[in-house]
Amino acid sequence: YGLLNATGALEAAGELTLEPAAFGVRNLTAPVAATAGKTVTVNATLANTGDVWGTTGVELLFDGAVRQTRSVSIEGNATERVGFDLRTGGVPPGNYTYGIGAGGSVETGVITLRAPPRFEVSELEAPASVVGGEAVQVVATVTNAGGVEGSTDIAFVFDGDAMLGRTVTLDAGGSTDLRFNVSTDDIAPGTYRHGVRAGNGSGFANITVQQPATFEVSTLDAPTEAIAGKNVTVNA
Repeated sequence: YGLLNATGALEAAGELTLEPAAFGVRNLTAPVAATAGKTVTVNATLANTGDVWGTTGVELLFDGAVRQTRSVSIEGNATERVGFDLRTGGVPPGNYTYGIGAGGSVETGVITLRAPPRFEVSELEAPASVVGGEAVQVVATVTNAGGVEGSTDIAFVFDGDAMLGRTVTLDAGGSTDLRFNVSTDDIAPGTYRHGVRAGNGSGFANITVQQPATFEVSTLDAPTEAIAGKNVTVNA
């Protein structure tokens, strides 16, 4: 570089060394755990430690493979925050290494993907038969067999119709016993399929509704005449 005077003559000169663009990654952030199948945001700071503007490719790494790439341009001695949406659909639960790399610099971390909520129904308890008109108590255990807390709608199902619905929230591995009091009024005698449905899980059994006992009086027998004050025998 130099300094020119009013006549255009060079009065002073010197040398200025400008470092080329050089890129580094730091301050990587992402959740330490997430539900498998969900989208996770991964961020990092990309720094250009050189003196001049430059462009570099930035890569999102997951489980040893490049999942996404993009080009980023930054002024010299400047930083920029970059982010990626990491989609985990189809990835089984487990621990995985992820990272962001640029210009030969890589920063990595570990994320735990947990199984999504998965509800199971077990230990269904109900009588095998009931007399029509009587109430029935049905008991079932609902368990969240997934790796994270979740909520689900639960219904008692009788002959294909859902009724007596409710919602429960269970921690990972948690379970609860549910009781349903079911009336058999207006249900015709017969054998029916019934049970409890929770999310994609269910438990079913058969129950037979029996005809209630009915009584009839016939063949009434008694004298057509009797003496007042005497006992009369009446049979049927």
